[in-house]
Amino acid sequence: MSRRNQMGKRKTTAGLMRNIFRHSLYALWAIFVPLLLLELVLRTTHLFGARLPCTERDPLIGYRFSPNHAYWYKAESDHPITGRINKYGWRDKDWALVKTPGTYRIAVLGDSFVEAFQVESDRTFLSLAAKRLTAKLDRPVEMMNFGRSGFTQSEEFLVLQRDVARFRPDMVMVLFFPQNDIADIRRETAAEDYARPFYHLTKDGRLSLVLSAVRNGTSIRARLVDASKHNSALVSLISEKRKKLRALPSRRQEGAGHGNGLKPYLTLTTRAPDSVFASNYRVNKALIRAMADFCKARRIRLMLVCVDIEGYRPEVEARWRRLDPSVNVNFFEDDLARYAGSLGIEYVGLQRAFRRSYQESGTPLHFGTWGHWNPRGHELVADIMVRKLQAEIKH
Repeated sequence: MSRRNQMGKRKTTAGLMRNIFRHSLYALWAIFVPLLLLELVLRTTHLFGARLPCTERDPLIGYRFSPNHAYWYKAESDHPITGRINKYGWRDKDWALVKTPGTYRIAVLGDSFVEAFQVESDRTFLSLAAKRLTAKLDRPVEMMNFGRSGFTQSEEFLVLQRDVARFRPDMVMVLFFPQNDIADIRRETAAEDYARPFYHLTKDGRLSLVLSAVRNGTSIRARLVDASKHNSALVSLISEKRKKLRALPSRRQEGAGHGNGLKPYLTLTTRAPDSVFASNYRVNKALIRAMADFCKARRIRLMLVCVDIEGYRPEVEARWRRLDPSVNVNFFEDDLARYAGSLGIEYVGLQRAFRRSYQESGTPLHFGTWGHWNPRGHELVADIMVRKLQAEIKH
């Protein structure tokens, strides 16, 4: 081949490479510019509920709130709820590690009913009750929010030991929600079993902690996914939608119930309880006992609160009774009252109080057909807590 032909071939090859490079840049531009614009739109408008997450991995409880991180939430309320996580990683104001003299400090543990992203911070039952008690007792009363969506007694017990105890509260309040707490206490029945701790009872009745699911969430892949979510509202939105789709089979299984159509946790209120959920419930109770022992050893008072189930509405109870006439909507409230008595701890049940309020006023106490407490629900719980705690704090 002549030198001229060789040079021509090199020019042709170089031109071809330039064209490939130029078209690749155009393709990347066509892909990334719309993605960047979409990211900007999602961040500024929160379209489809998009938001940057305010959580991070935790080696003990799976996930926790990111300290000092801003949050944006809009799911059940008709307007966005915004604010900032405190420096300790909880949805509350910054607390002093050492309380001021004369202050009565109550640490409140629970799931999304305590977290309460559905209402503004100053409209939660904790904030309302603390303000009213402070005024009535003429002494500062703090109700510290240690709530996190998805918590069961497993996470609550761990948080009590690691996080709550160092604040030296006078009382610890634990909210128990029968529907989620009983299902999610066991990995096989949990709606979301990723990266969370589980306890099980050994043959001799001892509690044994299993952290394998939490450790699985610390892989390099999991860390890369987390980093992507925390820097992109689009990636976070896709991840949330995917998580909900993954949870659907578990939720459908949870809602399928037995042959009578009742959800498994509700069978515990009948003459034919689901054996797996009955076993789960024993773990719930064992962890409540462990919390009672922990608090007693430190001279901290413990109060157990049973959150209402939707059977407080007569029409719902009637539907359940058509499925199984032996349904007792007050079962959890009464059973846990007896259990709390056997442990020597304080107790509050919300089922009958919600029923009375609903029957007297007809005012919805939850968002939607059945969701979290709306502002009226939080007002009712605050009233109940003030009546109970006013006497307890004076005692």
